[in-house]
Amino acid sequence: MKKLIFIILFPQICYGVELSGYFRSGLVISNSGANPECFQTPGTSVKYRLGNECETYAELNLEQELKRENQPSTYKVVAGTAYVVPGTQDWETFSPALRQIYASTGLSKSSITPIATLWIGKRFYRRHDIHINDFFYWDNSGPGAGIENLNIGLFKTSLAVRQTISNEQLPVNAYDIRSHDIKTPVGDFTLGVDYRSTSSTYRFDGVMLNFIYQLDTSIAGSNKFVVQFGNGIAANLSGNSDTTLSTTSRSFRIIDQWIYNTNSSHSALWTGIYEQRHDDTQWISTGIRSISYISNNINLALELGFDQKSHSSGKKARLSKITIAPQYSTGKGFWARPTLRVFLTYAFWNNDSKALAEADTLLSRNNSGFNTGFQAEAWW
Repeated sequence: MKKLIFIILFPQICYGVELSGYFRSGLVISNSGANPECFQTPGTSVKYRLGNECETYAELNLEQELKRENQPSTYKVVAGTAYVVPGTQDWETFSPALRQIYASTGLSKSSITPIATLWIGKRFYRRHDIHINDFFYWDNSGPGAGIENLNIGLFKTSLAVRQTISNEQLPVNAYDIRSHDIKTPVGDFTLGVDYRSTSSTYRFDGVMLNFIYQLDTSIAGSNKFVVQFGNGIAANLSGNSDTTLSTTSRSFRIIDQWIYNTNSSHSALWTGIYEQRHDDTQWISTGIRSISYISNNINLALELGFDQKSHSSGKKARLSKITIAPQYSTGKGFWARPTLRVFLTYAFWNNDSKALAEADTLLSRNNSGFNTGFQAEAWW
C-alpha cells in the first residue's frame, strides 16, 4: 500500500520506493471559548503532549535503495519534508521544511555484510528523545557527512562532521564522535563527544559530552539513564549553538526514562529531568503516560505531567497537567499506531507562570484551564 501510488504514477522510476512518515492532527476545543491554547510552562521548550497539541504536524520521507551488479554495496537515497499548520480551518497554506536529503552506502571489502556506512547530506542523525514530551535531548541533525556503525569489535563507533548556523547567524562546525552498542552484563552504554568550532582552524569554542546507560529486562521493562554536559557555545545543551556564550559557560542535564511495554494488560512511560543552566536557570520535569488495555484495540491512556522553571530573577514558573484519553489503536503496546483518541486535558499553574507568560494568553489571564478534543496519530 505504501508504494502503490508511486508505482501507478511512475512505474519505471519509482519501483521500490518506500514511503515512511508521521503525522498528528485533530480538533482542540478550549473551555475559554477563544482560539485553542495548549499548556506549556513559560521558559521551557517542550510540554507533555497527550491531549496538549494544538497544531497539525506531518513528516513524509521517500527512500530508494539502489543495487549495482557485481558490487557488494547497496546505495540508498533518502529525501524528507515536514510541515506544521495551526489546524484550525480547512484551507491552510504552508511552507514545507526540507528535513532530509542524503545518500549512503555500505563500506565493504569483499563480503556482503558492510563494515560501516558512509553518508553525505542532510539527515536526522542518531536522535535520542522522550516521546511523551517530544523532547529531543540529543539531536545533531542537519547537513554533514560521516561514517556510521563502524564495527571495531566490542562496540561500534560513528564519526560525523556537520555545520549549523548559530543564533547570531554564524556558521558552526561540529565534530561528533560516538561509541555505542557497548554491551556489558549490566546493560548497554553510549558515549559521545560533540566538539564545536566557529573557525576553520578547529579552534575550541565549546563541547557537549553525552553519556547513556540502558538496561533492558523482560520483566521490568527498559530504563535509560542520561547525563549531558555542555560548555562554551554548547552550554545551551542543544544541537544548535549559542555563539553569545563564552568558553566559561557551563550547563548539565540528567534524565531518567523508564518504559514498561512487556504486559498484555498495561504499558507505561515515565521520565524525570533535571537541568542546570549557565544563566542560573533550573528546569525540573517529571511525567508519566499509562495505558490500560480494555481489548486488543480499545485502551485508556492517562498522562500526568509537571514542569518547573526557576529563573535568575527568583521566579519559579510551575505548571501541572492531567489528560485522560480513550483510544482506539491497531493493537496492544505502547508504540501501537495508528491511534485515534478522544481526550480531556486539565492544567493549572502558579502566579509566577502568569507573570512570565506571553501577554494576552490563557496562561497570563487565569491559573487553570481545560481542553477537550480529538486526535489521530500515526507513523509508518
